[in-house]
Amino acid sequence: PEELEAALVPGLCAALGTAFAGFYPGDGRPRGEIETFVSDRGHVTGWHTDFQHNFTIQLRGAKTWRFKRGPVAHNVRALTPHYRSRSNYEQQMKLHLTSDPASADFRPPAEFFADAEEVTLTAGSVLYHPAGIWHHVESLSDGSVSINVSLTCATWADLVGDAVRQLL
Repeated sequence: PEELEAALVPGLCAALGTAFAGFYPGDGRPRGEIETFVSDRGHVTGWHTDFQHNFTIQLRGAKTWRFKRGPVAHNVRALTPHYRSRSNYEQQMKLHLTSDPASADFRPPAEFFADAEEVTLTAGSVLYHPAGIWHHVESLSDGSVSINVSLTCATWADLVGDAVRQLL
């Protein structure tokens, strides 16, 4: 709901020190969204990265999260199928299926994840995971519910691109 986004997103942007990068130019809306995830025991979201900063609040049940920092420090786009349009989803899936695991721009080989950090969230837990970190999530209980607040802060590429567009 917009009310929840309005209550959480600006405060989290401020806590991260994003300043103007946490808000859209023009209307000043916060650059973020809230998603709700409901899953049953055994549901797995495979290894992927996001380009947003994320705060996850576990409301019910439990989930195990595994994390591993990858070779790309500041990814502009994510390696994830979590997109709204079919064309973006298809583009991302093609990337996954045709990627060269040896390339720093794509998914690392399976052994890369062998020493991943692991944390289990239970009801009431809050987790921050930064943009660009590889993660894998498994639901440990039926009826697991979590809320994820994603912050899509402006990048230097956004700033420079907007400045060049303004000059044209």
